[in-house]
Amino acid sequence: MLRRDRGLLLALVVLGLTIAGSSAAPPTTGNAPRYHQGEGDRARYALSATITATGLVNEAKTGRASFSFDTSCAVEFVGATSDGVMRVQAELAPCSVTIKSQGKPRTARMEGASMAYDVTSRGLVQTAELLSAEPPLVPELGIIVTPDDAFLVSAVGVLPTKPLQAGDKWHGTVALPSLSEPGAVVSAAYDSKVLGRVAYAGRSCWRITTKLRSSREESQSASCGRWNAHAKLTQTGTKEWLFDPEAGLVMKMDGKDSLVISLLLEDVVEGQNEAKLTATIQSHSRLTELNGEKIAAK
Repeated sequence: MLRRDRGLLLALVVLGLTIAGSSAAPPTTGNAPRYHQGEGDRARYALSATITATGLVNEAKTGRASFSFDTSCAVEFVGATSDGVMRVQAELAPCSVTIKSQGKPRTARMEGASMAYDVTSRGLVQTAELLSAEPPLVPELGIIVTPDDAFLVSAVGVLPTKPLQAGDKWHGTVALPSLSEPGAVVSAAYDSKVLGRVAYAGRSCWRITTKLRSSREESQSASCGRWNAHAKLTQTGTKEWLFDPEAGLVMKMDGKDSLVISLLLEDVVEGQNEAKLTATIQSHSRLTELNGEKIAAK
């Protein structure tokens, strides 16, 4: 049957897609911005998100709930191919999730996960692999944080093909390989714009905003032939991020995303049922450590 997890706790799992971390020499002034290569470089990010969701079943409200979590993601650059494609490994730490619904707030545990990606110096993901046995899981809720649902984060980090200047714009479409469904891809369109330079953590960073949008559909039938299900997912978002061209990495990212999941279930016994989930995701991430050096700014 259709996965219950689709799209619920999604915003921040693969921040590692957007950085390679580097102690390599900085690029020559005037060159297009790039994520630098530096085998053995390590970075750590603090990640937090709040997801507020409401639901409808046959146009009747089913309630409102929110999920909040704070965790971290350790990222390591482990090699590169002859044409400069970087191999990045990301380790998401387990954490507690705060759940608020009709009753009192309660907590649940979200398991960690390990992932690996091949990423170009522009931030385009070519391959993805789940190294741990399962994606991050919240056992108490039966919800999986699917890494391939986090495409909005990875699409943010795509860099342009020319040097950056205030006011510059670029756009495109990314097709990310799925971690949970081998051979499948998750596509998203993005529009980015440079807002200017800002000082952050003692560095001069480009302030960039990116708008993203995606929609996809999936259908499945019961093996017994009793029901057919069809789901449509639409996701849009805006991220503001700081890119340090000297270090070649993302320093900070804040975002707000909207997710709508529409489900049609046709059952030969119970008839037709429609459900709709609407969620708002507010997210924050920041670099806290680079090659053993603490980054204090928030």
